[in-house]
Amino acid sequence: MHQIKDERKMKTFPFDRSSKIGTAIGNLASDSFTFNFAESLFTAWERQANSLLTDEALTEIAQGGIPDLRRVCFDLYSTFLKPADTYSAVQFISILKQLETLDSIEAKRLIQNPVTKHVLVNNPLLKVVLLYWKPGTFSNVHGHPAGGCVFKVLKGRLREKRYTPDAAQRLISFSTLQSGGIAYIDDDMAHHAVGNPYSASAISLHVYTPGRK
Repeated sequence: MHQIKDERKMKTFPFDRSSKIGTAIGNLASDSFTFNFAESLFTAWERQANSLLTDEALTEIAQGGIPDLRRVCFDLYSTFLKPADTYSAVQFISILKQLETLDSIEAKRLIQNPVTKHVLVNNPLLKVVLLYWKPGTFSNVHGHPAGGCVFKVLKGRLREKRYTPDAAQRLISFSTLQSGGIAYIDDDMAHHAVGNPYSASAISLHVYTPGRK
């Protein structure tokens, strides 16, 4: 399992959602015996994280197709526990700073996965997306209203270009984010495009919030 720095290592248990254990974790109908059995196998945060992630992400993690980022997703969602009328992706920066970059084995598995975009979490408060950037790929110019977006490079390098947030979309700056680099943006700052103009592959984690309850 991919670790947050200074976190205790915790056991994980690969599961199949079609199994009794997977059914219990997925909050689907299950008898009390199955539920109690699952309770004994998973820590409290793992049970909550498993219910937080998308079915597709859980399947990919169980099959080894993507890194196990359940812990960081759980920690990101936990930032909403503090009552507030509005939220911002700025609140995720401290969590992402603790997230270690991917090792060569994790990166290789993700690069070999034919899917390049993995939506890990998608709910009214939080969206978390893991992206693999092939050399030469770039996003379109786009904005991030209200709560904004923060992203971290987990492997390789990415280029970010920032544009005026209007119809003219005039280029105002560009920067290179190395592995471990973090950037935040919202529409009050600029629109942007992100991509990989380099010869090596890159991987990044993007986190969004709509900025309201």
